[in-house]
Amino acid sequence: MNLSEYQEKLINFLIEERILLFGDFVTKSGRDTPYFINFGLCSSGYRMAFLSRIFAKHIEEVVQEDYSVLFGPAYKGIPLCTGVAQALHLDHDHNVEFFYNRKEAKDHGEKGVIVGNRDLSKEDKVLLIDDVITAGTSFREIKSLLKVYGNPDIVALSICVDRMEKMGDDVSAVEAIRQEGVSVYPIVDIKQLVFYAKTKGFITKEIEKKIEAYWSRYLALGD
Repeated sequence: MNLSEYQEKLINFLIEERILLFGDFVTKSGRDTPYFINFGLCSSGYRMAFLSRIFAKHIEEVVQEDYSVLFGPAYKGIPLCTGVAQALHLDHDHNVEFFYNRKEAKDHGEKGVIVGNRDLSKEDKVLLIDDVITAGTSFREIKSLLKVYGNPDIVALSICVDRMEKMGDDVSAVEAIRQEGVSVYPIVDIKQLVFYAKTKGFITKEIEKKIEAYWSRYLALGD
């Protein structure tokens, strides 16, 4: 399985910083899972800077759509889109605006639930920035929200990890979003993560069996 240099760096980072863990966990959707990816642990300057620079490099080299603004879904997407915007500017001389949402509307100051230096509009082309995609719930929440706040065009979604889990009809969340006309660009997917971790000896035989059983139930056949 071929990986780029920055993909290998990302996977090593996720393992070394214990953002990627193997064991027994429960996903937000209630599934018992043998691995868990917790980007809430990117809570230091080094970790956020590292992850943001990987995102920025991936966006510059892989994302094909013409976007004009970044958007980070609350909560983890907020520091992430902030860091990515900074990395795009510092590493790639690409200055781009970023926006994010609040979970609850603010009734004073600038009010509303969208935070940015102006209102979004139909002319804006949005690149969503998020950490992990499992069921695509966050994407659909933001899609509905932005229809009310300016109705900008969501052209693409950039994510760190695609868990490749099936929804209905054995279609993954990523493929379901693509079918809605939005391009999705994962930096890595769960197969790449597990393959690399296995070759480096980070996965026990017991965990490997649990992963195989989990994939037999939940991995999208199309992937």
